Amino acid sequence: MEHLQIVEFLELQTVLDKFKNIRRQSAVLGRKGNETDAEHSWHAAMWFLSLCHLFPDIDKLETTIMILFHDLPEIISGDVYVFSKKQEDITREIAAAKSIFGLFPKEVSKDYYDLWEEFLECKTRRSLIANSFDGLQPMLQNILTQGRIWKKKGITLEKLDKLKRPLMEHDPVILAVYEELLKRAAEFIS
Repeated sequence: MEHLQIVEFLELQTVLDKFKNIRRQSAVLGRKGNETDAEHSWHAAMWFLSLCHLFPDIDKLETTIMILFHDLPEIISGDVYVFSKKQEDITREIAAAKSIFGLFPKEVSKDYYDLWEEFLECKTRRSLIANSFDGLQPMLQNILTQGRIWKKKGITLEKLDKLKRPLMEHDPVILAVYEELLKRAAEFIS
């Protein structure tokens, strides 16, 4: 690795460190303040890796990368609450993705951007699975914090189900986990 590559690598790591400061709309159990994008992405990846043996037909490394990287553009674009996302937010996030993934070494930047885009399009089996875990993880966060953010934002069980269910119906295991979370969510929102 040459000096210039080391400098570029350290610059990339400095930018990626900002991921730990992007606050989401989900509260965290046991502390004040909301979850960060880094915490969310790590936890969603743990969800997937805990159940990945149930999905032998998909590439586990690329699916994990997809989950870990899906919110990286928010370093530039900021977090947008899933219940209020608009087309201009997506357009801004796409531009941010090009910038962020352009910072990675050229040997991997296109591959990472392509995985991010695949996640965004949500058409392949692995992107459906990745999107499902991205959607399940904050449900548990809200349940663990007794629906505090859902209540604050006026999220009803019907609104939650309308947004989340389409991401879960593609797989019976994921749907079963979702149904259990939805049942638990009903304890806090109606």
